[in-house]
Amino acid sequence: MSSYQQGFDTATLELMSGYPAYFYEVDDGSRICGFEDQFGLPVALAGDCVFDMAWLIGFNKGVLANIERFGLPWNSRLNFLNILKDPGSYFNPESARSRRLSVDGQIVSFDELGLALFYGEGEEGHSLYFEAQSLFHDPGVVRGAMEAYRSGPPNSAIPESPHPPSLRPGKKSVFNWYFSEDKCVEFLPGPKDSHLLVFRSSEQAPNNVQGKAIENSFAVLDTQLGTWIPGQICKPFLQYPF
Repeated sequence: MSSYQQGFDTATLELMSGYPAYFYEVDDGSRICGFEDQFGLPVALAGDCVFDMAWLIGFNKGVLANIERFGLPWNSRLNFLNILKDPGSYFNPESARSRRLSVDGQIVSFDELGLALFYGEGEEGHSLYFEAQSLFHDPGVVRGAMEAYRSGPPNSAIPESPHPPSLRPGKKSVFNWYFSEDKCVEFLPGPKDSHLLVFRSSEQAPNNVQGKAIENSFAVLDTQLGTWIPGQICKPFLQYPF
């Protein structure tokens, strides 16, 4: 089996097993670096010294083939690209509805959204702790989903039909690497069924002299995936750059 086919089959295994869909981009790190705007899916970093480019291309092509066969994945945020592209333009007109979280302050609950949030100290700095009624739980089928520096064949047989995602109540903490020194942040829930929360730093001026949001003062959290989605459009790695 070629390295390309191994990547293709690994993506197929993930999506058929109910994992969230995403693409890879070659760059340093192991995290979500942004989103692509054709399907509204996150893009993960694959590492800057990736030795198996064919595997990455195969993985991304596998995601495309699965979308062509079954339609948009369950974690697509295509209907909410306006929020991902420019969270400030969503937040500022609705800022009167925003809530504030302070380090080691009170728990803020949204019963209608099935969310409860707490802002506290973590090992790396200020972290967001939240409880959600629809949080993805890894079914334990795939090793290393969304991680960098991957290669090799899929570690399990591919299901013949798609399995539903494991979405159920759960708790998670995420390091607030956007505003890691801020003692308080403001946030605003996205539209119903978006599973997005838009955060604004409470310790930076919300606007510059032109009335536009200052750079890096906003962040978007996907509460189903339990991860930040940086507000930048990324292009999936689909062919060799030379």
